[in-house]
Amino acid sequence: MRYIFVDEITAMTGDSVSGKKYLSLNEDIFRDHFPGQPVLPAALITESVIQLSRIFTWINSEYTRSLVPVSFERLKFLRMVAPPSILEIALNFGDSVSGENLKGRARITCGDGELVSEGSILFKQASFGALHREEPCKSLVGILTRNL
Repeated sequence: MRYIFVDEITAMTGDSVSGKKYLSLNEDIFRDHFPGQPVLPAALITESVIQLSRIFTWINSEYTRSLVPVSFERLKFLRMVAPPSILEIALNFGDSVSGENLKGRARITCGDGELVSEGSILFKQASFGALHREEPCKSLVGILTRNL
């Protein structure tokens, strides 16, 4: 991953993971989106969910599997997010495994607890090595999980 949209993994169980993204005004995206009225694009909120899902899969598969998003189901964006704020991302995979597919139910709130977005993402499982390099991914995971 070239750009990281998860700053910390806060919890992980066998079928769920939670993380945070800290938003500050000095991030590059806010210079252009939008000048004078910074707003986090919905695409980057979605990307943070995808990245957290991948990291969860890397850890649980011992870096043999990764995820590729296939479809989004009832993914809703309920409010705008502006800096400074903290996105809290929660994903639950539950019993959603069928063959090579995995469905994650996402719930994203802002630091104040207000719901920002929710919905499901269907992923296809793929070979880790076909998509990523192990050394930088392990380094990233070490940084993100340091407080677990």
